[in-house]
Amino acid sequence: MTSPPSSDLPDPQPTLGELRAGPVNVHVNCTGCRRPHWFKPEDFRGDDSVTLDELAARMRCTRCGRKDQLEVGVIPEQWVRYLRRTGQFDRLPEYAERWFPPGSPYGWP
Repeated sequence: MTSPPSSDLPDPQPTLGELRAGPVNVHVNCTGCRRPHWFKPEDFRGDDSVTLDELAARMRCTRCGRKDQLEVGVIPEQWVRYLRRTGQFDRLPEYAERWFPPGSPYGWP
């Protein structure tokens, strides 16, 4: 299962503080050279108010050096689990019910 780009997530965007509290890992894919990479939230510097889109704007592919070809998103099941655990049901992405219905291993905590 691939990670949806951060632009597919409803506003407000995930913040670095939420990713650290989750913990919710970040998936980065360079569409230029097709290099995927996964990061833990503690791999990023910055205060807890930095959004996922702001993190994406700071990144550059370590293989090809491009910035404009990066797709940055959260690991979907971790993000859905965090939002449900913290009661933020209004922020659930539209794919949550299809991919992770209640009763599934990633459904309700």
